[in-house]
Amino acid sequence: MKQRENGGGYPVLFGSQQRRIALGLMFALSGGIFFQQGAIAEKSSQLVGNKQVLNGIYTESLEAGKAFQQAMDLYQRREFARATKYVEIALDFDPWMPMAHYLQGHLFLEAEKPRKAQAAYASATQYDPLFVEAYYNLGLVSYDLGDLRPAIAAFGQVIRLDPEFVDAYFQLGLAYDVQGQSRSAQEQYVKVLELDDTYVAAYNNLGILLAEAGSTAEAIANFETAIELDPDYAPAYYQLGLLYLKENNLEQALNTVGRAASLDPENALAQYHYGLLLAEAENYDGAAKRFERTIRLNPDNVSAYRQLGVAALKNGDLDDALVAFQEALNLDPDDALSHYNLGVVYQKQAQYTLAIAAYEQALIREPSLSEAVFNIGVCYQALGKPRKATTFIVQARDLFAQEGRDFKVQEADRFLQRRILNPPTPETTPAETEAAPTEPEDSESTSTEVQA
Repeated sequence: MKQRENGGGYPVLFGSQQRRIALGLMFALSGGIFFQQGAIAEKSSQLVGNKQVLNGIYTESLEAGKAFQQAMDLYQRREFARATKYVEIALDFDPWMPMAHYLQGHLFLEAEKPRKAQAAYASATQYDPLFVEAYYNLGLVSYDLGDLRPAIAAFGQVIRLDPEFVDAYFQLGLAYDVQGQSRSAQEQYVKVLELDDTYVAAYNNLGILLAEAGSTAEAIANFETAIELDPDYAPAYYQLGLLYLKENNLEQALNTVGRAASLDPENALAQYHYGLLLAEAENYDGAAKRFERTIRLNPDNVSAYRQLGVAALKNGDLDDALVAFQEALNLDPDDALSHYNLGVVYQKQAQYTLAIAAYEQALIREPSLSEAVFNIGVCYQALGKPRKATTFIVQARDLFAQEGRDFKVQEADRFLQRRILNPPTPETTPAETEAAPTEPEDSESTSTEVQA
């Protein structure tokens, strides 16, 4: 069994593709970029026939060998621009030198030219069909570029050449998974664990696939094994917590997702979902802090702004809620729930005309939003327009009935009876009470976000 270790300060390439699935993120555990043993040649050299040999690196050109050695020395000193020039000299003298193409691939990565790196690694495999590390790095770069077919082909070739290269099985599984071939991905993760039963990320990713397939107990077992092997492995806590949430086990979900958020404070999704769970537990102060952190990590997260606004509303911080919903709408003007919740803020501030306008914007984008229809009626009643109020309350009542929400039908009936047909005197009913809006769409939007 071989699990390659990255050593000697060589660059490590991490897969940038992360698969979003029902239970969260799939984390790529990409292996390192490797040099063959002996690739860092000594100054001495020897001749084998008419080929120049530098610790196992064959070239027919003494000049190519010397230039390559210079390139290697410069690469180790991180003088990448000069190293690039010398590797080009080596390839001018010997265009078929596999290790020169391989090193050139590394240098292209340092220069943030992954397409050229991909071509260089491919050339290395062309001129040395047994070059395992070149195939592996070709697979990693192809995966990062979204070229899944060549990535799968490259990792498959690694496995054929070195059946115990455990990281190659893992990367092949990840590529299959991103491609949507879940069964093939599972097979590769199982093979990883046959070769190395301590491979934490394989347990995590296999657990995600099992959960997706409905094998909840097996999924939980995999996540728990990952945590047992590495008590600080945040992804497994995160996935396990979301799975607990799917089973409506709020307490365990809160604890495990909270642990993930604590272990990985830079993971925006963990912070966001922890905020949702805290809000579900009615800890709105704690939830607001998590949503604020989510926004710092990902300023374009519309849902985080919306949920921050809902938490502020629950705390009675109307000004903060107003700012949060306005920010959400700046990012996504078509977010119906943010328009709705903005209307709730205006209604609580007794700015009924602005509230009506916000609710109307919500209905343009989501005509079935019955709560918005109801609240428009409430606002018109507060403005002293009972006829318009009646029209909207009756319309909302019909929508509630269609939705099977009997308690909302009864609420509409009570409002019609007490506020419009038999209105109280102004002295006994403050305006704020008269215009109390239906609560913001916190529970519904929270549920939607957790399940997304």
